[in-house]
Amino acid sequence: MQRFPRRVLFLAGLVLIAGLGVASGIWAVKHASDQQSSDNSQKASETRNQADAGDLELIDLKLSAESLEAIPEDELLVNTQGIANSLMHGDLLLRSGNAAMALRLYRQESDGTTVPETIDVSYRIALCAETLGDDAEALAGYQSVAEMDANGQLREYALLGQARVLHRQGHIAEASGVLQRWVLSQETTHRLSPHITGDALYLLSRITAAEVLEQTATRLWEPDAVCLPRSSFDPGRYLSRTRSSEEVLRSEHPVGIRIVHQLAESTPDTVTLSGHLARSTIVRVIGDLSQQTGWPVELSPLAEDMLRTVTVSVDFEEQTANLILDWLLAPHGIVWDFHDSTLRIQMDQELAADQQDTFRWQRAERVLLAALFGEPEHLDAPIAYLLLGNLSFQRGQFQTARRHYEHILQAFPRISLQAEAWFNLAKVELAERNLIQATQALQGAMDAGRGQPLESAALLLAGQTALELDQPHDATRPLMRAVTLATDDDVRGLSLLSLASAHLLNGHPERANVALMEDRRILQAEPYRDRAAFLASLARFRAASTPARRDRDGRALITSMSHLPTDRNLGLSHLLLTAEAYTEVGLQHLATSLIENNLSGAPPSEIRERLVFLLIDTLIQDREDERAEALLAGIINDSSPGESDEARLRLAELYFRQSRLGLVETSCRNLLSEDVSPEVRVRALQLLGRVYSDRGDRERAVLCYSGVLPQ
Repeated sequence: MQRFPRRVLFLAGLVLIAGLGVASGIWAVKHASDQQSSDNSQKASETRNQADAGDLELIDLKLSAESLEAIPEDELLVNTQGIANSLMHGDLLLRSGNAAMALRLYRQESDGTTVPETIDVSYRIALCAETLGDDAEALAGYQSVAEMDANGQLREYALLGQARVLHRQGHIAEASGVLQRWVLSQETTHRLSPHITGDALYLLSRITAAEVLEQTATRLWEPDAVCLPRSSFDPGRYLSRTRSSEEVLRSEHPVGIRIVHQLAESTPDTVTLSGHLARSTIVRVIGDLSQQTGWPVELSPLAEDMLRTVTVSVDFEEQTANLILDWLLAPHGIVWDFHDSTLRIQMDQELAADQQDTFRWQRAERVLLAALFGEPEHLDAPIAYLLLGNLSFQRGQFQTARRHYEHILQAFPRISLQAEAWFNLAKVELAERNLIQATQALQGAMDAGRGQPLESAALLLAGQTALELDQPHDATRPLMRAVTLATDDDVRGLSLLSLASAHLLNGHPERANVALMEDRRILQAEPYRDRAAFLASLARFRAASTPARRDRDGRALITSMSHLPTDRNLGLSHLLLTAEAYTEVGLQHLATSLIENNLSGAPPSEIRERLVFLLIDTLIQDREDERAEALLAGIINDSSPGESDEARLRLAELYFRQSRLGLVETSCRNLLSEDVSPEVRVRALQLLGRVYSDRGDRERAVLCYSGVLPQ
């Protein structure tokens, strides 16, 4: 065996020792790293547990009596903690928008063989079903929770859920009845959070207002239509306040209805009541109210027969008499009126249709105001202000509606309801013919409503408003964007027709034809086919380059005008184009009758002014000087300064045509002595120069033509 030198063995030993040292060092570092990672994980877990402690407190596990008896005490603690952990995980999923995952997790808890179903799990399953749009399961779940948790706080949230689902299904009367019965009789042994009462009041106010407002126009571009609040549902909002309520002993209240305070003038609006009655007929409740307030009651026979068969339990604190009467009577189709210190109660069917509408509007307004006065800081307060503004708008109270919309914009600048408030404010300005302010409000709606359905409607109205202002150049941009963004066929069709009208008013018939070819599917169908055919014929007629083609396109234009509808859905700009078309094909008498038939009901605007002057020019061409002079005199007396200056100049031109040179000179000198626009000044000097030229006064005529007013 070959022997290695001692030096080689010594070096090999050193290498081995060094290797063992490195390995032990690596193990020590790894062990320290693992220990530190374990410590950090433990600290993070403690921090996470502390952060989630609040969420665990929100989960109130209530097991049925049979389930409690069937589970051993040691297993109950384990099961309760497991349910709490699962519910906390499911709540996080539900708040993050993953309702389907949360529903599967909740159902695992309710379907398990070892874990009993709890009221909390049932409530959350119903909440997930409502979020996912399964109304049948949600309604059944809420009804089950309300029966299982007869006096708890979850019962109140279950009643709110029932009302929401019934309202979404269109059962407005049933939804209102659920909320009115609960608000009127808060029978509970728990100290209710004020948020629950606020949620109930605001939901009741929304349902009552929707019953009235949903009967109005729903197409946003129509003059009478306003935006309703968008339906949105945040399930996390109804999880964060379901914490355990402490039980309290109710103090004994006097039985009956008593007055808390009232003003000198005793009316249902000014008298505040408290009431505590066991289940009894509504007739008895009304009788107690009448006895306390001193108001005589007149009941119609039909209403009395109805109220004698209906029972209710009453338990409320400090509510005005008008709301109590609404909550007692409205679910049964009964209305009340207070006149000459007498309370009159009758069935809704006994009234005329307009009276029924009046009572519904008044009731909706009362409930909205009660919600705002009771919970002014509630999350749904902006919605209540918007609905109040809509009610005022539909009743023609534009100043009140403006105040409500402006309050939303100023007091709630960060809410998603800004777009609706801007849009409805623009509708108020349009109704009052404040076109400049309407344009600004529509711009606010477009900025705040990007990506929403109302954006395309706001763009359409902005373009049509620019046309009303006789600014077709400014109308093209919003109308082109409306065509691009519109998902509704009506908005797209109206936008295309308005865009073609703007191009024709701008003198671009080729562009108008391109716009009309954008979506032929919509424009070839009713109600847009005849209007599109007219605009296309007018565009081809104005773009004709040869006499033969102009003659052919003129005949087609006359044919298309014979099929035009008589409404003004496209505004006065479309009427102006029709009148111009009649004039261009030599049918001035038809242009005159068209303008005269539509001018009387047209609101004042720049495009209306242009129509009036077109009518005057047509009358002058037809030698009807007296009618033209009468129209000009009316404009001078009633119109704005700019329009009046144009009318005075047109009247001077009419005098010149009649050779009444003295009146022409006087009119022109009076006009030039005032602050008028440069265009009007140049035209007045030229007309005055023609007067001096006809008189042979060449020196003064030259001065006038050079832009100098002679002495």
